[in-house]
Amino acid sequence: MRSQSELPLLLTDKKDSYEICRLFYSQLIDNPSSAFFLPTKGWISKALRSSADKTVGDICSVVTGFYSGNDGEYLRRLPCITRGAKKYRIVESEQICQDDLSTNPPLEGINNEKHWVPIVKGGNKRFYKPSEWYMNWGKEAIYNYKVLNKKRARFQNSHFYFRQGIAVPMVSSASLTGSLINNRLFDQSIVGIFLSEEYKHLIDYLLGFFNSKVCNNLIRTINASTNNSANYIKKIPLLIPQQAVVEKISKEVRKLVALSKFENVPDEELQIMNEYFNEVYGNYSSHKKDCK
Repeated sequence: MRSQSELPLLLTDKKDSYEICRLFYSQLIDNPSSAFFLPTKGWISKALRSSADKTVGDICSVVTGFYSGNDGEYLRRLPCITRGAKKYRIVESEQICQDDLSTNPPLEGINNEKHWVPIVKGGNKRFYKPSEWYMNWGKEAIYNYKVLNKKRARFQNSHFYFRQGIAVPMVSSASLTGSLINNRLFDQSIVGIFLSEEYKHLIDYLLGFFNSKVCNNLIRTINASTNNSANYIKKIPLLIPQQAVVEKISKEVRKLVALSKFENVPDEELQIMNEYFNEVYGNYSSHKKDCK
């Protein structure tokens, strides 16, 4: 059921389209995060109650991103982007920084004319988002973000800027989506998820997980709204199967990443990946400890 307007359907002949159960308040407050879940989704209950496995927050830093304080001045777009055309100017191609900024992140700014860096913004796109928006990363702009306009700007979690991670929109539509940050800047409409050093080899597995129906069911149980704040994402239980399964899923995800660079991934292409995660979480009671 998606809204209050559908409640009267429970009194009609269409009520067999819904699952009805009685849940006492004492049961609700005893559930992890006071989450509401139906008896037919017992795997969710087991996953949320488990102390043997990990949560996303156990192996990842989950953080919000950058805000300039004045995007109309400091944010620019490619010519192909028409959204916000009146507010945002077009970036000049000769001013775009083409360097790999991950090896030595320029947190104090770039001291040449190629100082516009790609930034990942919100929007529900799976697996990969092309670079379409650019932020002024010149030294004068950085001084504005950190000093002159620091009350409005958000130069937060800067040690994660220009690193590899997964971007999950702060607000999503019907389904949670994740895409690679690919060593770019990410803005405050994004929750950035960065694996700790020990688990960096799981980046493709985790990217698939954040695009799976399993993950969507879990976070909608933890928090029924479309607000995917960092604190909710940290609580998602994460099962890490045997290495052979991780590699099989990761291979499938890499294929979907390549496909997403040219088109939105069709539902039928997601089905194989979803079946893998259904198996991982469906076999929860017999799940073995993770392999590193």
